[in-house]
Amino acid sequence: MHGTKAVIPTGPNLWIDRLRIPPGSQIPQRPWIARGLLLRKCVTELIAATAVGKSSFGLALAMHLAAGRNFGRFFINKRFRVAILSVEEDEDEVHRRCSAIAERYGFDYNNELSGYLWRVHCRQDKHVLARADRKGMVLATPDLKELEERLFRDGIDVVIIDPFVEVWEGNENDNGQIKQAAALLRGLARRIEIACLLMHHVRKGAVDPGDIDASRGGSSLGGLVRLAFTLTGMTAEQAKSLNITDEDLRRSVVRLDNAKVSYLPKSSDTDWFRFESIEIGNGNQENPEGDSAGVLVPWKPPGLFAGISPHKITTALDRIAAGLEDGRLFSLHKQAKQRWAGQVLVEEFGWTEEAAGLGLKVWEESGLVYECEYTNTKKGQPEKGLRVDDSKRP
Repeated sequence: MHGTKAVIPTGPNLWIDRLRIPPGSQIPQRPWIARGLLLRKCVTELIAATAVGKSSFGLALAMHLAAGRNFGRFFINKRFRVAILSVEEDEDEVHRRCSAIAERYGFDYNNELSGYLWRVHCRQDKHVLARADRKGMVLATPDLKELEERLFRDGIDVVIIDPFVEVWEGNENDNGQIKQAAALLRGLARRIEIACLLMHHVRKGAVDPGDIDASRGGSSLGGLVRLAFTLTGMTAEQAKSLNITDEDLRRSVVRLDNAKVSYLPKSSDTDWFRFESIEIGNGNQENPEGDSAGVLVPWKPPGLFAGISPHKITTALDRIAAGLEDGRLFSLHKQAKQRWAGQVLVEEFGWTEEAAGLGLKVWEESGLVYECEYTNTKKGQPEKGLRVDDSKRP
């Protein structure tokens, strides 16, 4: 069990008291379940298009939580009980996917997962947790109240709801109704102190990684959740920027990007995953090969500078160090236009602008290039420009 149910105070609905700030050492740490991804009493939104892999991501995460193993960069320090409410997939398909995940990651059903993975069932496979009435007010159904009681009774730490659109009835284009429906789930998470991972479809059209407004329906959901991510496929342009020429590889790769992270420093990091096809071993005489299922596995793009000669790298760094002909220094930021150092990488390496931006970021994070203040002789004013640390040249 993760604790006792919070006691709701009696008396007036609103009161004011004096704020007393204890020493930092006495303040409890945030109750992360998976640092940066799942937090008790909070809703995390995962925005993804159909068939990109949000269900596969959710199942893989659930099994890592149950086993107490890190999932990619997400730190999980112990075993957690996870309940899965999967509307789109029937029980047999969930079993196939979980079997493939266990095979790929080497999970032991009896020792690592037993008693820590749960499935939410409902009669007639209809999971309606909230419903809008004739006046447009979204109210909890008896199923939501029963779900809360059972999650609390069984000591569940995380509930995964896949997808959000299937568990409530109302107008998903109405911001007020979207907010009310999500607030009911947030209330559940707060009352019994669990984390909720909410899978959500994207709107029509292209989706930019990290765009919280990409979610389907009203946009108010993004304001209610505390953490949000997008899961998108790798585009041809992104593949080119990463020097990936294998089309089959490109189609098997997805990226997870921060869309909203309220309790951690802002980060532009991208987590990459690749689908691997895993046979689950259920072959028979009619079909000896049996079934297979795609499993998402953490993946790292090949080196960005692979294939770039040391001479070209030296030339690019020399140009950045020298600055422009009028004495101004290059900038890390594309908004600087002709001062943007990425243009040097475009010209020297034949890269796209996106690849050049990634390359500059790699150099900045390694300390090879850094910003400092200098006087712009053209304007006679101080501004920030780019220098090269020669001691860190490759």
